[in-house]
Amino acid sequence: MRIRRRIAGLSATGAAALAVVVGTTPAAQAGTNGADSAQYNCPYKAICVHMHHADQSDWTWKAYYYCGDFYLGSWVPTYYVNNQTPGTRARFKNSSRTVIQTTPGAYSSGSVAYPYATYYVRPC
Repeated sequence: MRIRRRIAGLSATGAAALAVVVGTTPAAQAGTNGADSAQYNCPYKAICVHMHHADQSDWTWKAYYYCGDFYLGSWVPTYYVNNQTPGTRARFKNSSRTVIQTTPGAYSSGSVAYPYATYYVRPC
C-alpha cells in the first residue's frame, strides 16, 4: 500500500473550522479498526468518517457536524456513515478542493472512493 505524507497549509478559517470537529466515537476509543463497528454509533446530524493515519499507526472515527470544508491533514479516509438529516449529502474533496465524491443522501454509508486523493470532507 502506498503511503504518502500530506503537506498543506491551513488558512486561518481552515484552522478555525478544524477546531469544531467533534472527537472520536466510542468505537474509536476502543482502538478498533473495523469500519462496521461505529456504523451504529454515528450521532444523528453528523457524517462519521473512518480513517487511518498516513503512517498506518492509528485508526479512528471522526464525526463532523457543521457545514464547511474540514482539512484531514495526515488522516486517510476509508469509510463513511452519513447520518445527517434525511437527504443531506456529504462531499469529499481533493487538495484543490474539487469534489471527487458525493455521498448519497442520508442515511447512507460506504467506502471512500479515492482515499489517498481525499484532503477535505464537507458535511453539507
